[in-house]
Amino acid sequence: MLGRKKYTTVKDLLENVDGDTFSVLLEHAKPVNTFKGKSLPDIIKWKFCDVMEFGQLDAIECCNRALNKYAGLNESMLLMGKASEYISLLRHVKNEFDKVSKLMKQLEREPDGDMINAGVDKMNTFGVLGVYYAIDKNPTKWDEISETPFIMMYSKLMMDKISGEIQEEYSRIQADKQKHKSR
Repeated sequence: MLGRKKYTTVKDLLENVDGDTFSVLLEHAKPVNTFKGKSLPDIIKWKFCDVMEFGQLDAIECCNRALNKYAGLNESMLLMGKASEYISLLRHVKNEFDKVSKLMKQLEREPDGDMINAGVDKMNTFGVLGVYYAIDKNPTKWDEISETPFIMMYSKLMMDKISGEIQEEYSRIQADKQKHKSR
């Protein structure tokens, strides 16, 4: 009898697979950026606020929100999809957030002792708002900034970091020249 091929749905997967098995499936899945014929755009094209927000979620919730927002798939559509496709997409999303994590680490600067003594760590309280504040002090602009594609924000932040490092080095060189001049 010819009939429709039965497959495990996302709903069945999520309801019936234990955490350890799910982790093994995810670890060994081939990453693919499509699900039910819909493609997720590259994460660098996502809104900066979404990358920052979704990155704080567990893999499933992150993937579900991304599918809804960037591929137009609602929860019921998602739950009826093929589990194997879903696991592959989850692996893709996990890999993308691993890349984002590496990129964000490149933006980090080790503050000098004076900055630490001045309390620079207090800004960590504000999380991603600190990024928006660094770009524009006016809080009415922060929503607009948050909608910027991730790659543009990352590029701006990296340029600011490099520019700051150059300025610090230039100031150090100038101070050394002054010191040698006055001797």
